[in-house]
Amino acid sequence: MEKNVLYKKISKIIQKPYFRDLVDMGVVDKKSQEKILSILFGEPVYIGSLWDEVLTIKDDSPIYYETEDGYWEIYGWENGNLTYKEYPNGDYLKKVYDNDDNLLEHVELDDGKLNTYRYDLNGNQIYYESNGYWIVSEFNSNNKLVYREKSDGEIYDIRLKKNITESTEDKNSYYKKIIPLLKKPYMVDFINFNIPRKDWEDIFRLIYGWRISIQTSEPSFFGSVKDIPDFIRIVKEIPFTNKKVMVYYEDGDGDWVEKEFDENGNQIGFEDASGKKNITESVDRKEKFYDYIIKTMLDDTDYEIIEKNYGGTFSEQIASVKFPMYPWGEYTYKPWDVHRWRSGWMMGAADIDYVVNNFGVDEELAEIIFNKYINELSLEITEKMDIYTQYKKS
Repeated sequence: MEKNVLYKKISKIIQKPYFRDLVDMGVVDKKSQEKILSILFGEPVYIGSLWDEVLTIKDDSPIYYETEDGYWEIYGWENGNLTYKEYPNGDYLKKVYDNDDNLLEHVELDDGKLNTYRYDLNGNQIYYESNGYWIVSEFNSNNKLVYREKSDGEIYDIRLKKNITESTEDKNSYYKKIIPLLKKPYMVDFINFNIPRKDWEDIFRLIYGWRISIQTSEPSFFGSVKDIPDFIRIVKEIPFTNKKVMVYYEDGDGDWVEKEFDENGNQIGFEDASGKKNITESVDRKEKFYDYIIKTMLDDTDYEIIEKNYGGTFSEQIASVKFPMYPWGEYTYKPWDVHRWRSGWMMGAADIDYVVNNFGVDEELAEIIFNKYINELSLEITEKMDIYTQYKKS
């Protein structure tokens, strides 16, 4: 058990290039390296015969590569498709596929130059952008180019004139032209442009990408002139992070906010009616302050793991915990109870008051900090307990 705890701790602190860092820490045997890297990558892996490649056990997909001089590459896969590649200089490659393995989007950062490509379901490139230059293209059902427009104003168009409501292809073409004309708050312009409610989601996907979900509320009072919903909220999934973030919110009164996030899902700026604001520096400072509070609370929390025997052939692990916000007593928990803190902790007034009174933050922020604290504490304790088999032989 002690070795597993050590492996988990090492997996949290090693840095790329991983093999070189593991050797520097004295971890040189292949078996130990494989266990640490399995924890790091979140799935069972093995090291290739040349000790320069890490592959998944389930399908032999390479997920890490390193050379003797410290050069490395990281790979991500979904359903057998390469979806992510990262390099030491900060360059990366990201690909998005649909459920039928059709490539929808290809984004790459190459020597600091960001290139974006998008494709239709027939594999035709319908969008390209690089450093502000863009090209929008359309193809007919025979995969023949019928429309192309470039950011410098050049237009190629051999499409037949049709009613724009005759097909989805025509509607999307129309909306691509409409989008540059739209201004926030969007719902007002949607009404003014007579865009049907059923098409709003398609437009938002053209603006914010495919990985979004839209939450909306019907208007409180129907029969008004515009029937604008009480609010609309757009949540975007950040690829490869399991994070979902709100990128746009607008209410029925026309108030709105649009948030900007980096590739890791960290907020770096936002825009509202008063203008754009970059918050990277303030976010970093806030996060450091939050981390300090959480670390202090963890340091002030005492606990021990007890092997409790009931007189039979089985013993049970119990965590005895003394919380800083409840100094009057100790509380005992079984492994699964500790694991469930992350989703089922019933936060009370004492929890919030402790953070507010000891660290001088407001109640809203105190709730966020306490949630992070209890999650970290749960992870820390479960590392030292067997959460999968609650009972074991004594």
